[in-house]
Amino acid sequence: MRKKVNKQICILSIFIMVMFLVQIPTMTVNAEDSSVIVNCAADSWVTQTGEANVNIDIKGVSSSSKVVPTDIVLMLDQSGSMSGKIESLKLAVNNFIDTVDMTSHRVSIVPFSDSVTSYVPFTTNKSQLHSVVNSMSASGGTYIASAINKATQTLTSDARDGAKPVIILLTDGDAHDCTNANAAAQTAKANGFIFYTIALLSAGDNPDTSTYNSFLKKLATTEVHHNYVGAEKLNEIYGDVASDIGVENPYNVKVTATLSDNFNLVQGSADNNSPMPTISEKTMIWEMLEVKDSIFTFDYKVTPKDGLAVGTYTLFQALTVSYENYDGLKKTIDVKSPVIEVTDSPQSVDSDYEFILSQSYSKAGVRETVKVAANKS
Repeated sequence: MRKKVNKQICILSIFIMVMFLVQIPTMTVNAEDSSVIVNCAADSWVTQTGEANVNIDIKGVSSSSKVVPTDIVLMLDQSGSMSGKIESLKLAVNNFIDTVDMTSHRVSIVPFSDSVTSYVPFTTNKSQLHSVVNSMSASGGTYIASAINKATQTLTSDARDGAKPVIILLTDGDAHDCTNANAAAQTAKANGFIFYTIALLSAGDNPDTSTYNSFLKKLATTEVHHNYVGAEKLNEIYGDVASDIGVENPYNVKVTATLSDNFNLVQGSADNNSPMPTISEKTMIWEMLEVKDSIFTFDYKVTPKDGLAVGTYTLFQALTVSYENYDGLKKTIDVKSPVIEVTDSPQSVDSDYEFILSQSYSKAGVRETVKVAANKS
């Protein structure tokens, strides 16, 4: 059966995304300050007993008007498995330290293996930080929980008013204490600490099947706060993370999606989301400490309720996004729900096309309808 790819998109303010030859209009809110772009998409039809895909895309619009002071804890794996990679790590971290503006930010270092060693509390002294990094050597096992707890203790006991607390964890293998490490990470995030993770993969590792890559992705604040990389790309990844430091992003973001009475969530279909939603009957809630200037997606499936008649129905009873910025400004966005046509049989798709998008949007007070088609590849 041909895969359904027809989607109706509901969006906020105008934002044009170009992918190959397809132009998809979206809408932006509050372009003058930190804001959030939300794209909500669903399959345009589903059979009475079928399942429809639903995507909610989130993207932060960062403010460049000011620098947010940031306190950064670098958690660095120096276990025995880092042998042969430790020099690449030193180079990348030393370059990261050189990039950080110490007039606004501070850095702490938590090297770890069997335990935390050579700990450096918050400082702006780059020479001290370089000295500790250069003294690292690979030995021992990978025990992450105690290192996360040390990072949490550092950010809690030496907090600065108005500073963004950030943890950046790098490790190259499965932790021996995954359960405790996960609990420690959840505590850190509950305390309001932004959590980056970097999985250092070996040649031949498949990131889609790597258990520790998946584990680290779950520890991160969102999926775009997680990176996986080989040793040869460490410098590039730390450079990317350094470019985030001091940037004002939407903060305390909460996405609340309540399905209409006509649809039910397909059990387990949201399990791969990062972060995972809290689910209560027909309501899903995703909570994030911040959203960056990168699109990430919450995806899941819905199915029509038993006995629903053929017709066109609204997907959501309500879909809202709330957030705040570092000036304390709080906003709530109400997102218009897409509709899904419930049919008694599968819909046909023109054999000359892989997908057809049909959507309407408002620009400068003018109502327009856009039909987009792309040839099959």
